[in-house]
Amino acid sequence: MLLLTLAIGSWYYLRNWLIYNDLFGTNIELLANISTGAIRSPLGPEFWFPMLPHIFISFFATFCWMNARLPIGAYLFPLALSIAAIYGLFRHLKTRKWQDAKVLFAGLLVLFCFAGVLYWNLRYPQSQGRYMFPVLPLIAVLLSLGLKALLDEIRSIKLANSLFIVIIGGLFLFEFASIAWLYNFHY
Repeated sequence: MLLLTLAIGSWYYLRNWLIYNDLFGTNIELLANISTGAIRSPLGPEFWFPMLPHIFISFFATFCWMNARLPIGAYLFPLALSIAAIYGLFRHLKTRKWQDAKVLFAGLLVLFCFAGVLYWNLRYPQSQGRYMFPVLPLIAVLLSLGLKALLDEIRSIKLANSLFIVIIGGLFLFEFASIAWLYNFHY
């Protein structure tokens, strides 16, 4: 299986090495991209402030060529849901004394992807949430687990079910409102 994976996936890197003498082809990107400049410091506010909100906003709903965004208030629901889910995920891990290897490994993979996005943004001003899509299934599972952990702590079944319906309804409303807004934006 590993040989099949290498046979299918390695041609791109071999091509980059043969043509550009660079395994990942980043040097040619630097030459081709006019907007690149010197490597930015990850400690500066110009790196963190615009980048993190843009990654979050574009991860949930930015369309077209990154120019069609929802009104800023539309992102409050996914932000609140994400914060609650991350809190619930930490509660889940704490109750299991940080011994849930599957959750820790999935979280580590998400952090590796995010570290790659951060590293990439040291040179390129492209803070786009789509760069987190390779770990989108892991993000969805981890956030779902966090929300489940929070809902499991609620003693009232009626309240837990009501919150579940609000969460699902809010997600559908967010998606349909996004599509409607985008439709009005372009058509």
